[in-house]
Amino acid sequence: MDVGHQGNTTAVVFSPDGRLLATASFDETVRVWDLAAGRTVRSLFTDVISSQVLAFSPDSRLLATAGEITDDGVGSVLLWDVASGDRLATLPGLERLNSGVAFSPDGTILAAGSYNNGGAGGSGIPRWMVKLWDVATRRETATLAGDGYVVKVAFSPDGDLLAVSTDEVQLIRMTDRRVTDRFPGANATFGPDGILIAVSTAGNVLIRDMAGRTSVTIPADSVADLEFSPEATTLAIGTMDGVVRLCDVQSGRIVATDPGRQRHFNAGGTTATEGMVADLAFSPDGRTIAVADWYRTMRLFDVAGAVAGPTASR
Repeated sequence: MDVGHQGNTTAVVFSPDGRLLATASFDETVRVWDLAAGRTVRSLFTDVISSQVLAFSPDSRLLATAGEITDDGVGSVLLWDVASGDRLATLPGLERLNSGVAFSPDGTILAAGSYNNGGAGGSGIPRWMVKLWDVATRRETATLAGDGYVVKVAFSPDGDLLAVSTDEVQLIRMTDRRVTDRFPGANATFGPDGILIAVSTAGNVLIRDMAGRTSVTIPADSVADLEFSPEATTLAIGTMDGVVRLCDVQSGRIVATDPGRQRHFNAGGTTATEGMVADLAFSPDGRTIAVADWYRTMRLFDVAGAVAGPTASR
């Protein structure tokens, strides 16, 4: 029997082809699930002792994992062959590396963010860092840095911009690595059409266009993650209370999940109680959301079965 993770789950991501789901845990492993069979097909031993982050390459052939491998915060990014489970490369050089990893849409660049790359040691000022690598050669191509803590990195759908979420969101143009815009917020995620971007602020989630015009304001506290659906009609908001709220992007209508209708994978193979959301992801067809929480579970629920909630402000 597949017994699943032995520690709290910290990250979850669907493969772009929709066949697989990867989950990461404090148990120093990443598991790759066959969704049709509902079982683990790969167990990857990452040696990461803290929260891990994950990303599939656009062609679903590679998986990037990242996190801290020592108690003093040394981290590494690992590249895996999904089909074989072989570790292809170890990309070092970042500390406190649990803040995000992302492939560019064309799969040629890998970005990884460091929550605080040692900057607080002498100056007392936290210092974030994002490194970029050429995926084919495994060579580092750029290092971006600034004051503050980085919590997420995300590429725009056309690959022209990289959003770095610290105590503000910075949009970095990939051609010259220059900041083209900055605004308050965190957890920045691009809509799949590249027109909208969603961010969390103190007490709210904002959906705005690339010109800076806010279209919808959604009350939400303690946001852990945001994700647009593949068709850009729905925004999923995961919060620290364990609830995932679905928001219609145009109207702001929220739908709340029902734990009783969710499937759970946990260490014992039984239904488990809810924990706070650590990460969430839409399936490529937009029908399912996967949620990693802090009670050693990975929950799957059907988007169509959610219950309608109140309307947000515009």
